[in-house]
Amino acid sequence: MTEHSEPLLSICIPTYSRASLLEEGLKAILSQLEGPLSGSVDVIVSDNASPDETMSVVARLKDQYPLVRLRYHRQVENIGGDANVAGCPHLAKGRFVWIVSDDDIVLPGAVQRIVGVLKGDPSADAVILNYWGFRESMDRSTPTIFPTGKDMPMMGSNTVLTFIGTYVTFISCMAFRRDLLGSSDHSRRIDGMAPACTFIDVLRDVRSACFVAEPTIAIRTHNQNASYSFYAIFVTKFAGMMRYALSRGFSPDAVRAVLRKHLRRYLFGFTLTFRLDRDFGNLKEPNYFDAARRLAAVYWGDVFFWTVMLPILLLPRFMWAAPMGFLRGLMQRRKTAG
Repeated sequence: MTEHSEPLLSICIPTYSRASLLEEGLKAILSQLEGPLSGSVDVIVSDNASPDETMSVVARLKDQYPLVRLRYHRQVENIGGDANVAGCPHLAKGRFVWIVSDDDIVLPGAVQRIVGVLKGDPSADAVILNYWGFRESMDRSTPTIFPTGKDMPMMGSNTVLTFIGTYVTFISCMAFRRDLLGSSDHSRRIDGMAPACTFIDVLRDVRSACFVAEPTIAIRTHNQNASYSFYAIFVTKFAGMMRYALSRGFSPDAVRAVLRKHLRRYLFGFTLTFRLDRDFGNLKEPNYFDAARRLAAVYWGDVFFWTVMLPILLLPRFMWAAPMGFLRGLMQRRKTAG
């Protein structure tokens, strides 16, 4: 790949003060690009003015992998996480962009798999990626987040949004055509949700997409920032993001389907974990009355909220812990079997 040739795929990594995690994740990517893929893929690190050893880490890896095109962009000052993530893909030169979180691990063979899909289906506007999570060790994986066991094509933006659902908030979940970004500044759409709003704008113009069932990424499930309010982000702001999707032309049926699935799978699962275990990694037990208030504002007309979520949130644990604990175990066994 010459200096001015256009790569097929640009892998963009926004980062801030995670030098050791970045080094691990960057090595996992660069080690896959030393052979034939070096002509198809480049990597861009967008450093949000980190005060740690981030710059040295990237320089060292650039020397270690001289055949790989690795570019380093450093912000003059900290512009905020949302702006750095939203602006990162605009630094790309590839026909497709894949934003990868600085604490995620791209699994062996994943880049080749994605490039193969992009080359095999030139009409695809996006590739939706599967992943699994881990805690202390990469050897201890959980079931994939999308349980579908086979690759499949998807047609239309509403279909793709409904399929991704909650995980439109996960920045590593999709590679997409760079020209779908346009020139809009997404950094101030919804505080804390700017990357997801970028994806909403991208998906609006997606005509066809491919889902890759084989996991491409491993994420640290217990690496959350304990300072944020789970229900403020994933109820109130998520609902705001879905209103934004409506304003961008997605159908009311698709948005309702996303919100419904979000409640019954994601919010229910986390609420059950909080109430039974009292925490989730670094996320500590929330204010359940505040959680109920936020949920009611969004799901006032949903029977599942009143009959399942509200009792779990507000009733004493002894009244529901045994049956719900059994249900959680059954759900986990089904996921593992699937």
